[in-house]
Amino acid sequence: MRNSISFLPTRQQNDLIYAVRLICERLPQAKMIFLYGDLADENYLIPDGETEDFQLLVVTQELTYKEVGKILDKVEYDYKKSSGTHNEILIVSEDIDKFNEILSQEGDYFIPALSAKGYYSTIAANAGW
Repeated sequence: MRNSISFLPTRQQNDLIYAVRLICERLPQAKMIFLYGDLADENYLIPDGETEDFQLLVVTQELTYKEVGKILDKVEYDYKKSSGTHNEILIVSEDIDKFNEILSQEGDYFIPALSAKGYYSTIAANAGW
């Protein structure tokens, strides 16, 4: 997995940092945030004048799906409301226990798929953004 977003254009870097900052501020139970999809692939070229959605997976602990969903809905709303952002965000969440269960059952598929597609992850609590 990548540990840098430097391959993204500056505008996308700023938007992603803002989105992660909102998530970290509002959801301290977030343990990991994964960027996946086209923007996570450093070989993907964004057509001139266009933007792409950020697809984020937030791995949380200690909250129900309903609680996390309410918080992340508010994060998406506040992000979209901000006049300085250019990219849409799509956020999905998973509990860390379920995430670990998926890894233990499908790790042979999941980890190579993450690495091959070029996913980026950060530990939300220690992102320092």
